[in-house]
Amino acid sequence: MKLFSKAHIEHQKKVHEDCPSYGETSLIFAPMVSELIESNEVQDLLDYGAGKGKLASQLQLSRLINIQIYDPAFDSHAAKPKPAEMVVCLDVLDNVETDKVDAVLDDLSALTKRIGFFSINTTTGDETADAQQSESKTIRPVEWWLPKIMERFELHYFSRINLGFVVVVKNKTPQQ
Repeated sequence: MKLFSKAHIEHQKKVHEDCPSYGETSLIFAPMVSELIESNEVQDLLDYGAGKGKLASQLQLSRLINIQIYDPAFDSHAAKPKPAEMVVCLDVLDNVETDKVDAVLDDLSALTKRIGFFSINTTTGDETADAQQSESKTIRPVEWWLPKIMERFELHYFSRINLGFVVVVKNKTPQQ
């Protein structure tokens, strides 16, 4: 199962290098992620597509938990992750190559032992850019994403946000 092309990873590396704030909008979700960790007594978390890995430093937790950071665009975070109780995937899926979305969702399903929290952009806020999207972006409507997600997970929470939506999902067959 191929999750990305070499060209895509090179593009992601360049975007991260050229734009220091790229990937940091996911930090607005740190309070919600913290609340999910606390209320579900999560012991280990995987930040999938973590970019520079800043989310971990923004979590407000009452105890220490194990946090894995995975992002193939960063050599320091590129090792294949292990399954975790909770998987967070923030502003990543809409940046996956369209022909790799199903493989990445399958990977997320295999890595999520219990809970997933995903944010997905359905627009860039620029209709012209949306219409001219490249294969390195998957800007699609909610109606395109939800069936793909629900094929692999139980949907427990859905909310529209400014540029897309967030979901809290549970693995259909929880792993030990």
